[in-house]
Amino acid sequence: MELESTLDKEHIKLLELFANEINNTKRIEECLILKTLLLSNTVQIEDIKSNIKTVYGYLVSNETIDSCINNLNFKFVTENKMDN
Repeated sequence: MELESTLDKEHIKLLELFANEINNTKRIEECLILKTLLLSNTVQIEDIKSNIKTVYGYLVSNETIDSCINNLNFKFVTENKMDN
């Protein structure tokens, strides 16, 4: 069975950015925030921090959470990266 793609070039680039820059196994926090948003459309930061403490055994700083939010909003991406 062959799947037909309905994604345009811009959407494919966006997915590639998520895969390469965000969901790239470097930080679990971004993955958990994104997963929570996809499942419930809202995220409580304290719930994310509590989940990480329970499951992974470490405390997440507010600075790390802020950085994750910036990354998820592509605040690190330049126009050159989007044009490639």
